[in-house]
Amino acid sequence: MFEFLHRYAGLPQLMSLHSDNRPTVPAATVVFLHGIGVSGVAWRKVVAQLPSTMRAVTFDLIGFGDSPKPVWAKYDVAMQARSLRRSLRKNGVYGPVILVGHSLGSLVAIEYTKHHTRDVQELILCSPPFYEYSDMDAPVLKRKVDDYFKQAYGTVTRMDRERLGKLVAFAVKSHMLDADTVKNEEMLAAYVQTVESSILQQSSLADAIHITVPIRVVIGVFDPIVLTRHVNRLKKENPRVSVKRIAAGHDIRGAYLSEIPLQVVSAAGLDNIT
Repeated sequence: MFEFLHRYAGLPQLMSLHSDNRPTVPAATVVFLHGIGVSGVAWRKVVAQLPSTMRAVTFDLIGFGDSPKPVWAKYDVAMQARSLRRSLRKNGVYGPVILVGHSLGSLVAIEYTKHHTRDVQELILCSPPFYEYSDMDAPVLKRKVDDYFKQAYGTVTRMDRERLGKLVAFAVKSHMLDADTVKNEEMLAAYVQTVESSILQQSSLADAIHITVPIRVVIGVFDPIVLTRHVNRLKKENPRVSVKRIAAGHDIRGAYLSEIPLQVVSAAGLDNIT
């Protein structure tokens, strides 16, 4: 019955609510969306630094953490954005929010804002993996750098489960993935499908260029995944975009842990994080 409603009738899946710090009268509400291969726990140290007057909500995206992992799902950003909409309403989150996304979460945040602009006060995009690939028949010498990322991601999605399992084990050991998020076949399948549908097929950069709410982009200067030229293009073509470069890599660690709370508090119009 429930599978029919979700799969064929189009009812969005509900995301698992990871945390919800809810003051009696919040000065602002911020919603956090994590990256691929992790869960809402990725924001724990960031949320801990926010003022107690702010409501901070974290979800597990569909396919990750404690959220549903349907084998039939496409796992594209459109599906995630629809689920986010229903999950926000389910948990009583209304009105303009500060929407913070990391990596995959930033692409979902852009998709959500594209359709629900009035519900977003400001966007904070951390490590957005923007890619625009060449046409399939483009000559090798005219290929974009993006195409090499596509090739690498594609190699991962085509791996058999044994090889993929070994790669995941290495990623967990290197702190690139959360062990609890990729601990079984169901989660691995969701991971692969997400790469195929949200990373290899995307229009996020073009969509972000046309978004009309303020956008703060935070990127690490040591990030091997983010292509700076796309971020520069976004800033050039959308006057509402600001960019902050920090001494960090791709993950929410190190300098990100202090920078994101500062950006959130600034977006909320508060004086400081204490």
